[in-house]
Amino acid sequence: MARAMMFSAAAVALMAATSPATMAYGASRGCASGCASGACAESVACGPAYCERTVMVPSYTTETRTINCTVYKPETRQKTITTFRCVPETVQKTVTCTVLVPEQRTKTVNYTVCKPVVETRTAEYTVCKPVVETRTEEYKVCVPVWKEVEQAYTVMVPHQETRSGTRQVCKMVPTTKTRTVTCDNGHYETEMVEVPCCGHGNGCYRRSCGRCGSCGGCASSCGSGCAPATRTVCRRVWVPNVETREVEYTVYERHVEAVPYEYNVTVCKPEQRTRTVKVCNYATETRTRECNVTKYVRETRTREYNVTKYVPETRSKEVTYTVCVPQQRERMVNVTTYKRVPEERVVNYTVMVPTTVQREVQVRVCHMVPKTIQVPVCGGCCHGGCGGCNRCK
Repeated sequence: MARAMMFSAAAVALMAATSPATMAYGASRGCASGCASGACAESVACGPAYCERTVMVPSYTTETRTINCTVYKPETRQKTITTFRCVPETVQKTVTCTVLVPEQRTKTVNYTVCKPVVETRTAEYTVCKPVVETRTEEYKVCVPVWKEVEQAYTVMVPHQETRSGTRQVCKMVPTTKTRTVTCDNGHYETEMVEVPCCGHGNGCYRRSCGRCGSCGGCASSCGSGCAPATRTVCRRVWVPNVETREVEYTVYERHVEAVPYEYNVTVCKPEQRTRTVKVCNYATETRTRECNVTKYVRETRTREYNVTKYVPETRSKEVTYTVCVPQQRERMVNVTTYKRVPEERVVNYTVMVPTTVQREVQVRVCHMVPKTIQVPVCGGCCHGGCGGCNRCK
């Protein structure tokens, strides 16, 4: 966050230095007051004048700083705790308990039963007796009558016809066209160049001065500097020769043509014909027939049937049953009790102990460094010379 604020402050300062308001301010004070001696030439009639401004720009460096860090180390400690152990203790005791003893007993029980009694009864009922009679009746029927009738009908007779038409035929026709291509018809040439043979090219290493090999080496004295040792080598260099020319090429284009052709079609034409068909008409005819008619006559009859009644009757019987009689008895039982016996023991436990240590870390630091830039202060022609420029046209 601090770096971003410093960078924003530098950007604001740079914008303020290069803004039109600052330029106008420098122009109002004159070019001579803002520029160094010799900055403006008397021979230049019109042109912008520049002044030097100092702005602060951010510069990032990496520093090594020592910081305090907290490190937790495990440490084993001991403590005494109290635990309880349960010790069983068995004691015999005399207890009184109740026991149910079964005992057989006899008693007389009265119960009621339903005794069936059958009675004969006479009942009258009515039935419908069927009586069949013969009758003569008339009925009508539809008798079919067939006759032949001439009937006209139309049929579709197929005929073959030849017709002509046109269809589209696509052909691929070769066509010759030209296009412009650019090719490089260059060649390789051999040239002689001098290259450094030791050091970085600007001189030799001071500690290895005089050990540059067979390419010449350095001077005998390595005081303020060493002259670079060079050698002449041959290398191939491509010399381009770009040419533009017209090249012919063949393409196949689609051409659609209308081609006439003949084809056969089947056409159905209507034709009138006659035929003899049979037509059925129905005539009504009266006939007679004998049929049986059944009538039902009511008749009263009698019948006997049995009716069963249930008469209640009281009876007695002896029943044997078992009764559980409670009796008090004594017996010896073992009773176990538990006693808590305290014990002390030493246990180990681990704690994390904080320790402060110092560490070196790399920190990126932003510094504001002054920088001199050229700022135009006159946007047009200066009348009266640069030294006496009081306003810009």
